[in-house]
Amino acid sequence: MKLLNLFTFVSAIGLTLAQCPNYLKSCGGACYSPNEYTCDNGTLCPVNMKSCNGACYSPKEYHCQNGGLVYGPETGNNSPPSNNNGTPTNPATPEGQKPQRDPSIPKKNGKMVIQIDNKTGGAWRDDEIYWVVLGRNQNHELSYLDLNGDLIRADMSLNDATTPRGNRRYASSIIHKLSDRKYVHLPAVESGRMYISYGEPVYITFNEGGYAGPDVNNPTDPNINTLFEYFEFTTESINGTITFHGNTTRVDFFSFPYMIRLMNTDGSYDRWEGDTGSRDEIFNSFKSSVSDPFKTLVDQYRIMAPCKTSFNEGRTYGDYFDDYINTFWSKYSHENLNFQCDAGSFEGHVEGNRMVFRKSGDNRTFFVDKPSTQDVLEGRGAFDRGSSSNPDLTRIELVIEAQLCAAFNRGIATEPSKWRDPSTYYKSNTVYNEYSQFFHNHSVTGKAYGFCYDDVNDQSTLLECGNADILIIDLKW
Repeated sequence: MKLLNLFTFVSAIGLTLAQCPNYLKSCGGACYSPNEYTCDNGTLCPVNMKSCNGACYSPKEYHCQNGGLVYGPETGNNSPPSNNNGTPTNPATPEGQKPQRDPSIPKKNGKMVIQIDNKTGGAWRDDEIYWVVLGRNQNHELSYLDLNGDLIRADMSLNDATTPRGNRRYASSIIHKLSDRKYVHLPAVESGRMYISYGEPVYITFNEGGYAGPDVNNPTDPNINTLFEYFEFTTESINGTITFHGNTTRVDFFSFPYMIRLMNTDGSYDRWEGDTGSRDEIFNSFKSSVSDPFKTLVDQYRIMAPCKTSFNEGRTYGDYFDDYINTFWSKYSHENLNFQCDAGSFEGHVEGNRMVFRKSGDNRTFFVDKPSTQDVLEGRGAFDRGSSSNPDLTRIELVIEAQLCAAFNRGIATEPSKWRDPSTYYKSNTVYNEYSQFFHNHSVTGKAYGFCYDDVNDQSTLLECGNADILIIDLKW
């Protein structure tokens, strides 16, 4: 997944020098290009972003308050809806449908809480629901989270049991049942992932430096018939509190519905994401509303993302976007493509099997190769390939590729005036990603991670805030 955090710390460009070349400026002793970065209180941030206690943020989405990031723009009339206390909230979600915090859960200094609630209506008992958290500790070592909220370094000695299917060794001691504990305290975790499953655990096998998790495209995988979901996150410890970045995702599949709600300690952040409807309602609606090619994505366990099955290379619909790509390629062989995004204004045109782009105010040239159907659906290949050995050039090319990938998935690639208008997405007469459209339509906020670059123009389910207090997960059926 191509998750672009608003809070990403920006590293200095080039070497740290006493004096910078004429075309670069200095920020705290580091040289940088003013076309791409700004220096805000000694911190390098991308253009149009600011620094808050060393973290970069978009002033269109956040503001800095008492040294911490708070959801809501700095100025203007585009503030998100709020409750009577001014706290940013999501629109049109009745209070009774939101995940509710359990005030009896104790707090721990320097950690936030993950609270898990069984809202399956009796379909699954607490002792039939399993969860596990994996990630890397402060030394970047693969670890698992124990019930005390401590990260324990993982190694192959933990593979102490054998799966009932596939005869694969796995680590049984890292798996927790909801009946064991309905909450856990979460410290700083790098590249975290939480798996939640019904009926049986997700079988994780540790190997040298990594782990083998579920692979639902492998018919011999012991998790192939397991009902499970996951969400991804990173947490940072800043000034003794936790900053959380995370999201629900449909990039790979849908198995069962759930909701998450993130709140911080001072009450200035309260947002949620998740699915609307029961599992049966979502499955039935999908099968009745999408076109025949996308109906092939459904089996008894999951609704698969297109390229995980019949849209992959060499499969029945492996050329699904090819005609659209060729139409786009022909159009911009004869005219220029102009678009704007947070990174600036761009103009490009087709030359052979690649597009050539220029950025306003920048005399450099950027290149993007002609994509395939799989590149569009997966954000790979031509849409994940900076062509230059220069990291700065590559970064800008990846921005262009993300914009193009999102436009194709949303069916508006040849209409750049619509790229920043969500009301126009998935409504053209061209082909588009109906899988992604469906999960946007069945989201409590209208947002989803239907494909890897769904964060373009803020359409993903990303939740993030400083001073995070609790993430509540409602598991549904």
